[in-house]
Amino acid sequence: MPANISVTASSSTCTSTPNSLFANPAYPSGATPYLRFGNLGRNVFIGPRFVQMDLSLSKTFKLTERMSLRFSADAQNLANHPNFDCINGNLNSNTFGQAQCIVPFGLGTPKARVMALSLRFAF
Repeated sequence: MPANISVTASSSTCTSTPNSLFANPAYPSGATPYLRFGNLGRNVFIGPRFVQMDLSLSKTFKLTERMSLRFSADAQNLANHPNFDCINGNLNSNTFGQAQCIVPFGLGTPKARVMALSLRFAF
């Protein structure tokens, strides 16, 4: 059988962390100070969505006990949506907030929707 354990708390042993430990640090000045614009918080710039959708459908038809026919349809980049990247986050730039490049779909250059139909006869 487990032993009875008694836990007691005492206000003299519990300490709280002072708020001064969580103060915002002062921004340094000098030859290379940090750039700070206003009081914007973190993650205020939200980039465009990334859309990638592949689809594959197949159906196998039994012709006889030993023979079958399989039909399949495959599609890559079904949404045919461009995925932008390289968003310029420099507030001093003329192209602030604009996408500078397109993310390749899969490997290589950006591709349009690719579809394929196939039949496979197995015996």
